[in-house]
Amino acid sequence: MRKISVFIASKNSFLKIIKSNSYMLTPTELECAISKRVSRILLRKALSSLGDVCPNDWIFERDASGNLQQINKKGFYFSISYARDIVVVATTNFSKIGVDVEVINQKFTISELYPILSKKEIIFSNHSKKDALFFLDFK
Repeated sequence: MRKISVFIASKNSFLKIIKSNSYMLTPTELECAISKRVSRILLRKALSSLGDVCPNDWIFERDASGNLQQINKKGFYFSISYARDIVVVATTNFSKIGVDVEVINQKFTISELYPILSKKEIIFSNHSKKDALFFLDFK
């Protein structure tokens, strides 16, 4: 079955997420900045929501370009984006995916983006923060 999983966290929830999920991080991940730790926890949870791997069993490494990749299971893709105090993680089990989060001016309206978006792009509004958008692009 084709699945997409998107997890969003704001700075208000970072410490709570870390406290309740730090068991799934490696020692190296525990030493990272708070937003990086949160993104790794969200990534592990999102990937596990798509497959039969426990969150703490995912293995990651950097490729030659320095990009993070998981090496456990083929066919699982992810993207991570940060903006100020927001972290977004998007995962899928059927296609490469890209996500971007941007903090926007509150006077900005989503409809202003419609003329420049491709048909593949999907817009989600972060309902807990009206000043943030993230974009998913299936490749």
